[in-house]
Amino acid sequence: MAAGKIAVSAALIAFVCRHIDAAGLARQFAGQTPGWVAATALIGLVQIALLTLRWQQILRGLGGRIGIGPTLSVTYMGCFFGACLLGPAGSDVARAVLAPSRGLGRRAIVHSIVFERLASVAGLGLAAAPLLALAAGPPAQAWALAASLAIVPLPFVAVAGIAWLARATAGRSGALCRAVQEFDRSRQELCRAWPRFAAAAAIAAAGQGLVAGEAWCLSQAQHLGVAFRDFAVLMPPVTLLVSLPISAGGWGVREGAMVAALAMLGVDRAAALLLSVELGALTLLVSLPGGAIWLWRCLRAPNRAPRGMA
Repeated sequence: MAAGKIAVSAALIAFVCRHIDAAGLARQFAGQTPGWVAATALIGLVQIALLTLRWQQILRGLGGRIGIGPTLSVTYMGCFFGACLLGPAGSDVARAVLAPSRGLGRRAIVHSIVFERLASVAGLGLAAAPLLALAAGPPAQAWALAASLAIVPLPFVAVAGIAWLARATAGRSGALCRAVQEFDRSRQELCRAWPRFAAAAAIAAAGQGLVAGEAWCLSQAQHLGVAFRDFAVLMPPVTLLVSLPISAGGWGVREGAMVAALAMLGVDRAAALLLSVELGALTLLVSLPGGAIWLWRCLRAPNRAPRGMA
């Protein structure tokens, strides 16, 4: 599967680059203001902190007592695996496997990640809805934003369907029925702690604003003259496309989406491609400590007694 994703990314990048002027790309890179690139990296670090806080809210809502330190380290490791070819789905799998299960159990950890993703979708809706109401930008931007918002309710419809299925299968045996009923119990527990979910959604909305901020900073580095408001409109659909588990770490999909989105604002293809590549590269850069944490845990594991995840 990983090889297939790499092939998809390579094909998409080749497709995007087929009309890129290499000399123009080099000039764009050389003419950047380094301070804005550094600011983008700092925002990336803040994004990891926000993801940690968002997940922590869901864990606490489910009754977990995992400290902020372990949550941050596991989040960092998940970001590392997500940036290194596996994408958002790989990040979630890494967190599900590596997170300490004390007080919750492994299944509840998996449930917490599902609900954290729901909170991120809700946050995207919170961030994007006001922009659509303002009808900012060209009609093509409005349509892309509307399509993003149309997807927001779908995960919640799926959760409602699982709740109905849990009621329909109450009292029945079987691994699938038990899994559905356990997930629904987690849903009910989180509903009782709904302020935690609301806080996670608000944090996700702030994070979506920072995604636009990262793209805007890189545009400032290249002196493109694109307003922050335009990135706030364009980045939600780009974020949704990159989250699809069809490419390696979003590479290729992100570049194609960014080039197409910025073309609506009259941005040159080379500049848009450079912005997208730098966005992906900086995401990888700020997640590298997660790889170091994972390696340290792997080296440390044989020297301690097997008493569960720490």
